[in-house]
Amino acid sequence: MKQSDRTSRRPIGIFDSGLGGLTIVGEVRRLLPNEDIIFLADQANVPYGTKSEAEILTLTRAAVPTLIAEGAKAVVVACNTASAAILEELRERYADTAFIGLIPALKPAVALSKRGTVAVFATGTTLRSAIYRELKAEHAKSTKVIDIPCPEWVRMVEAGAIREQTLEEPVRQALASGADVLVLGCTHFPFLREPMARIAGGRAELVDSGAAIARQLKSVLAESGRLNSQKGRTVGKTHFLTSGDGTRASEVASKLTGRAVRFQTVGH
Repeated sequence: MKQSDRTSRRPIGIFDSGLGGLTIVGEVRRLLPNEDIIFLADQANVPYGTKSEAEILTLTRAAVPTLIAEGAKAVVVACNTASAAILEELRERYADTAFIGLIPALKPAVALSKRGTVAVFATGTTLRSAIYRELKAEHAKSTKVIDIPCPEWVRMVEAGAIREQTLEEPVRQALASGADVLVLGCTHFPFLREPMARIAGGRAELVDSGAAIARQLKSVLAESGRLNSQKGRTVGKTHFLTSGDGTRASEVASKLTGRAVRFQTVGH
């Protein structure tokens, strides 16, 4: 077997602080059905969005080697908070692995907005990050951007108990401010899309980064000759790992996704 063939059959790693990364797993699976995927949720330390940058750096540095040890040919850092803190460092440290990070979908939101006002729902750490400030400076020069920190939403998704009333005030705040596009700036938040859309009542569009990240991943793998194109193979395998309680993670993930998901507990 040629080296390129062996490399292309290696798995894709997807890392998040918690179960939000399952939304990215779903998008990658839809676009790249042949690929094997290893998803790692650092639930022992979720949420990242309320932690300092130093803490996030320490946690991400400890978690990513688990995916590298599994032979990941590419790693999606499916956490806006961690991406903002450490992506360039990871690319330098693991030169043989492609790293794709997440940023809030501000650019497409600006393009969609007819009123020139968008709202970004994210963790406080993401909203305070340098990369987010740069994103606004580059793509929202003539657009009003309303930053709405929602750290409690992450905990709600992690618990698998979606309470629509918890979403009402922040969404209504965005609408009252004139926003006609709502950015789901955390991988956990697409699990809240339906209730948020009900509250918005057609007055705003909701956007997230998931599909765009899957497309970027496919492009990176194609350019480096790492796409898995095994003939006769229709669906790759997905392994779910957590640093937390595997039984609890399996229960909540199955509820969130509407299909059976089995997590294995691992240490870093």
